[in-house]
Amino acid sequence: MNLRNDEITRDREKFKQNNGTILRMTVQVLPCAWFTKKDLKTVLAAEKMTANELNYSLNYLEGAGYIEGRLAETRAKVSIADFDEDLLELKLTAEGTKVIMGFVQDNAVEI
Repeated sequence: MNLRNDEITRDREKFKQNNGTILRMTVQVLPCAWFTKKDLKTVLAAEKMTANELNYSLNYLEGAGYIEGRLAETRAKVSIADFDEDLLELKLTAEGTKVIMGFVQDNAVEI
């Protein structure tokens, strides 16, 4: 029973760290308004975040309103999970900026 609780705690902490890392990278390394998911993956390569962890965090961050996605070609806003990364651009939102700057606290994001 304790082993399972330890796993859950580790997963929770990793999720928080991943969320914070993604938001920080959007400000520190990818400061342009829109960037591709491929660019984000390249920047995160040193973080050893799996594809599943990245997608899980992106889904959360989008659902929380911290990032948004659009189709690169048409600039139509879309759900990040619904499209191939080659077609997507991402952007930090005003709410995401508030989290990064410490004006809003989210227990699922470690800054």
